Amino acid sequence: MLVASRRIGLLERYRVPYVVDPSTGEEHVVRIARADGQGAELLSVSAAVDTPAGPFVFDGAFLHAPVAETDAAAVAAGSTRAWAEETPIVDELGVTRSAVSRGADGSVLLPFDIDAPLDALREERYLLRRNRIRQVATRGYYRARGVIPRPLQMSLRRRYRAIQERSPFPAWPTETSLHRLEALILSLVQEIAGEPLPWIWHWPDDYRWALVLTHDVEHAAGYRMVEEMQAVEARHGLRSAWYFVPERDYAVDEALLAHLQNAGCEICLHGLRHDGRDMAARVFEKRLPAMKRYAEQWHSEGFRSPSTHRNPELLGELGVRHDSSWSDVATYEPEPGGSCYWLPYFIGDVVELPITFPQDHTLFELRGERTGERWAEKAAFLRKEGGMGVLLTHPDYLIAPERMALYEAFLGAQAQDTSAWHALPREVAAWWRRRSSSVPQRSESGWTVTGPAGSQARVRLGAPPLPRISPDSSGQISRSA
Repeated sequence: MLVASRRIGLLERYRVPYVVDPSTGEEHVVRIARADGQGAELLSVSAAVDTPAGPFVFDGAFLHAPVAETDAAAVAAGSTRAWAEETPIVDELGVTRSAVSRGADGSVLLPFDIDAPLDALREERYLLRRNRIRQVATRGYYRARGVIPRPLQMSLRRRYRAIQERSPFPAWPTETSLHRLEALILSLVQEIAGEPLPWIWHWPDDYRWALVLTHDVEHAAGYRMVEEMQAVEARHGLRSAWYFVPERDYAVDEALLAHLQNAGCEICLHGLRHDGRDMAARVFEKRLPAMKRYAEQWHSEGFRSPSTHRNPELLGELGVRHDSSWSDVATYEPEPGGSCYWLPYFIGDVVELPITFPQDHTLFELRGERTGERWAEKAAFLRKEGGMGVLLTHPDYLIAPERMALYEAFLGAQAQDTSAWHALPREVAAWWRRRSSSVPQRSESGWTVTGPAGSQARVRLGAPPLPRISPDSSGQISRSA
């Protein structure tokens, strides 16, 4: 159906069928065309290594990647086609820096590498622009946190909240730039294909979206609430994953693990000591054997870093199958940022399941909210977009009866949603691996799926619709340009 001059990460993630033929491309220019050689083509021009990476705005989405203004112009000038600028790409001052161009035959010229802006957001490369002083201050706080009284800790975190909220990107609680960019580019690829683009739907069978309940057990008080909280979920026919800290102020009892596992829940690892140092490189090396030992003892396939401190280089050394340390929007996390993604993705061989709901700690402790409206709103959004809802709550922060009531109300509403796949992290990760090893195949009767996901996978025809434009909270850059 399609041929590309190199592997295209976007097409791989959506499982769009295509073949790779390096001879069809050139240095710094990726080509996507129909396999029969007919019709238009898409050209993607990579910028020089030292080109600034934005941010720019492209059709309502932030684009954090180098824009090849000069190189794209040279490719256009050297082509026999007549090109016309179509969609502008503007900088922080609203000045047009380049544009997506259209050829008279329908061909498309992208002045950036097709995967670069997508990878830059999902892998948080845009954080390289952030204030280094803020990063140093955050690390210093977590080193000293053990001797700081809890009331003072919360006072400092609430003051830090004001600093975090100044960041223009990503928008909280939902940032749509990455998914909007994916939909925009896939729609252009579809034009090149000349027919509705086939891809594998995100979820098995007829599920519209996925809902994954997870809990971090931080302290002894939260540990004492585990069975009560699990019983609340069981009343609604729901299961969850529990992330325990093996060496903190509580001892994880084998009987409790057996109770949770018999109830259909999943046991995962939440660092070793949760003291802010588990993912510090040198400390991590010393603690790794113990973490791996506990993971093996608990039959844990999953991991979440304490305080969501993120280090993709170290993640693969844990030997886990899935991780949930990233968030789609991490505005209020100790390490702000976010993958801007509400679907699973791979970090090496590990399936990443980003946290996509605002955490209870964020809502109730930092923001002082008293309702569960944020959860309901995000659930409605993810259902509409076909995304993955990963909710992280802590029994430590739901001890108050009024908060537990909010949580149960949310569970009651979601349990009635037959369009939701109520899954455990390990189930989502296993599905994502099967899906990623499968591909749509055309037959006389239409499109089918070959591969390990074949019996449950569904083929969608047509590029995904554009998500809405995230509200611009910064006042510094207009997404409507």
